[in-house]
Amino acid sequence: MSFTYSLWHAFNQLPAWLLLSLGACLGAFIRYGFTRLFALEWQGILGINLLGCLGFGIGLGLTIALPERFGTPTFRLFFLTGCMGAMTTFSSYIFNVYQALTTSPSPAWGTILFNMVVQHGLGLALLTFGVWIVPRILIFSR
Repeated sequence: MSFTYSLWHAFNQLPAWLLLSLGACLGAFIRYGFTRLFALEWQGILGINLLGCLGFGIGLGLTIALPERFGTPTFRLFFLTGCMGAMTTFSSYIFNVYQALTTSPSPAWGTILFNMVVQHGLGLALLTFGVWIVPRILIFSR
């Protein structure tokens, strides 16, 4: 039995609350690091949301391409729910939209619409790309 297999087996034995917590800690650290690196308002939120969409797409692609390893409830709870859930910033995004609507005499509709279209459009495209790229990368690693 290899070290990697033993480690993966031990990981799969962790209780659900710990898996979720570890994933959320990782996602929060990634989010914090990213926002410290790009100390911008809506642009930083856009960046972390798009990175989160790509990460979720890659994670989902792994669950589809390698279900025996990554299709487990353990991986989904740790990575998709915990890590990606804590990393992305939908509540901050919505708060920025709210601010743009309420903090000036006339709402910044151009900024609001641009932000919403880019967040949703590119987010969906990056998630789809993540799911699409995983099997193609795995072909080269086998």
